[in-house]
Amino acid sequence: MTPDGPDPFDKNAPDSITAAQRDVLVAWLRDAGDRLALRDWRIRVSTCEAERDAIASSYIQDNGDEIWVAVERGFFERPERHRRHSLVHELLHPHFYRVTRLADKLIERELGTRTEAVIMASIGQVEEQSIDRLAWAVSEWLPEVPEA
Repeated sequence: MTPDGPDPFDKNAPDSITAAQRDVLVAWLRDAGDRLALRDWRIRVSTCEAERDAIASSYIQDNGDEIWVAVERGFFERPERHRRHSLVHELLHPHFYRVTRLADKLIERELGTRTEAVIMASIGQVEEQSIDRLAWAVSEWLPEVPEA
């Protein structure tokens, strides 16, 4: 899980986490990913900051079973259950990703890009809400994210 390809979160900004914090996240995410049926996925951790106003963000590679996870600066200062929930939330995205991408392609082909944008924005909102609720339920059953 050592980064050997381009980091999708890299914006030439200072790192948001240290190497030691990254190692903690790599180990926890791999264990949680295995428990959440992502054994065949490559899970990578960015040292760059998550998307604006997010505790954690993920990026899924279109051409393979690979997910990148980034966290906000100050992630390890948050309450543990919020850290765990945020990471579980990101690990649930791969389970929804293929369905959402299929809907995106079918809608664009059948209805055009303008209609596709409106529908996909709505689907994206509902997907985020569903993943968030599921993450709260599931995260209670996973080990705590260690301090780093």
